[in-house]
Amino acid sequence: MKNRRANLSFMTKSQGAATTQSKGQTTALSEWQTTALSEWQTNEQRIYSALAAIPAGKVATYGQIAELAALPRAARLVGQVLSKLPDDTQLPWHRVINAAGKISLSEDSPSFKVQKKRLQDEGIDVINNRINLKQFQWHG
Repeated sequence: MKNRRANLSFMTKSQGAATTQSKGQTTALSEWQTTALSEWQTNEQRIYSALAAIPAGKVATYGQIAELAALPRAARLVGQVLSKLPDDTQLPWHRVINAAGKISLSEDSPSFKVQKKRLQDEGIDVINNRINLKQFQWHG
């Protein structure tokens, strides 16, 4: 998974105005941009926390992670956040599958093969590229 995050080095508040600094340039953010950015970071952090809680040998759906992160109906947001994780992340992204019990990645992609192998290494049966949610779904 490639990291596609915006290149914002950091955000500061100076004299009541939020700014970003990227590549040596400082840019003032409007109030709504500051609010949107801080909400995105908050949502991202909540998704990371829910993701980190999934125990080995269990899976969760994108919608389930959204619910646990207090983001109902935000399964797509969970997918977007996961797609931006760096390749060397320690978060168990491979434990998140779709509501049908399938890996959402393309079957011929390298990431699909990595996810399938990691799940199998944790004792999760992947039969016809499906996981039995009744057996392996985490109810956290």
